Amino acid sequence: MHKHIDLNNFAEGALLERVNLEIGKVLENIQDLNTDATKKRKVTITLEIEPNDRRELANVVSSVKSTLVPTTAVSASLMIGHDGRQVIGRELKSAMPGQYMVDVDSGEIVNDDGSKAEEPTESTVIDFRKTK
Repeated sequence: MHKHIDLNNFAEGALLERVNLEIGKVLENIQDLNTDATKKRKVTITLEIEPNDRRELANVVSSVKSTLVPTTAVSASLMIGHDGRQVIGRELKSAMPGQYMVDVDSGEIVNDDGSKAEEPTESTVIDFRKTK
């Protein structure tokens, strides 16, 4: 078999340099924990060969591109309400609207959107031992 062109040195090594660049992008995409690990990635090398009318020369345009896996979708719940003047939205971080929760980082009691809960102005606990 005849060796027509050496792709390792084609276009003064620019083709191989671009192939390595795209393979690097694919490897980074594989390591990204926000992508699906098992989906296929692709590197495509295209050589467009355009000969002249006398068939003695040809212009070769090479391109290399990669097809990566997009990051996985992220979802959250949004509470939507009205404060009397405008529509407002807040991310729901507890299990249900209006529910207090314990912040895992600080250990403080927080609202359903993760904001610090206000201290009650008066105790809502009823002591039945004192009631007759």
